[in-house]
Amino acid sequence: MKKRRTPNVSRQMFFGIRAKPRFAFRKIMRTFETDFGGKKLKVEIDRMAELANGAALVRLGQTAVLATAVISKKMREGIDFFPLVVDYEERFYAAGRIKGSRFMKREGRASDEAILTSRLIDRGIRPRFDQRSRNEVQIVATALSFDNENDPDIAALIATSIALSISNIPFEGPISSVRIARLNGKLAFNPTYEERNASDFEILISGTEERINMIEAGAKEAKEEDVLEAIQKGMEELKKNIQFQKEIIAQVNPKKLALVLTESDSEFEANVKEFLKDKLENAIYEKTKLLREEKTALVKEGLANFLKEKYKELPESAKNERIKAADHLFDKEIDELVHKNIILLGKRPDGR
Repeated sequence: MKKRRTPNVSRQMFFGIRAKPRFAFRKIMRTFETDFGGKKLKVEIDRMAELANGAALVRLGQTAVLATAVISKKMREGIDFFPLVVDYEERFYAAGRIKGSRFMKREGRASDEAILTSRLIDRGIRPRFDQRSRNEVQIVATALSFDNENDPDIAALIATSIALSISNIPFEGPISSVRIARLNGKLAFNPTYEERNASDFEILISGTEERINMIEAGAKEAKEEDVLEAIQKGMEELKKNIQFQKEIIAQVNPKKLALVLTESDSEFEANVKEFLKDKLENAIYEKTKLLREEKTALVKEGLANFLKEKYKELPESAKNERIKAADHLFDKEIDELVHKNIILLGKRPDGR
């Protein structure tokens, strides 16, 4: 007589005990949708990269980009800048391509397009961090799907903004980005590649609700009023998307880290500014480029000699640290002086 086979039933089920889910700790994925320039924008959080400080998957059309944000636990020593790294990753599988080489199945070095997209994201988010922070921050945006119509760069920047905003990383966001093109006399937002090729001009802006912090533009020939109108219309779309991001952030309600920030020496800064007061403006507003560069170099050299004499009682290593810090202040003073004169006086270093 054949032995009857018993069904493969677990001990918990046999005794009526309900087994715990294998991944009970996993968060429930949340999805948000909105209209963005006439196209559906979909955001998914708590689905991927849960070990990152923040992560967001953004879909624009059938193009999908995953952005992750992480921050180091300790400050990086021996630097005088905010250590931010932005890496945009392209994948062949995003467009349905698999490399056929027998030996190389992975992507090679980053393409020019990938490098430019990384820079696009960097220029948009970098001003929104406290530049006194020395904790390393890394952003990785990966194109998971590409529909040959919607450029992943817009989705990548929005995904980065959301990932940072819902994380515990201190970030003065959110920000957004939109591309505007004029096609047959009408403005199109986030146009397809075909529409961009047929357009009169194409403008990409990114920024906050209050102001734009980055513009890229290309045009055949366009009136200034038309370009200004396109930027103003683009800002309206920008504000709508930022409000959408704020709704997501409000639901997550993240608690930001309290980072240790580097504090500047006010007396040292005052000494540097006093030395550069008149010398710097005379140098950078020299009309001839070669003379301008030569005079600026002489001012910088004079600043180093001034500091060596001023702090001659300090050890050599401490003196070198002062000179290194002065280089940063030198560039900062040039930046502030040029911006102030352009905005208030309409005066540019090249005489335009």
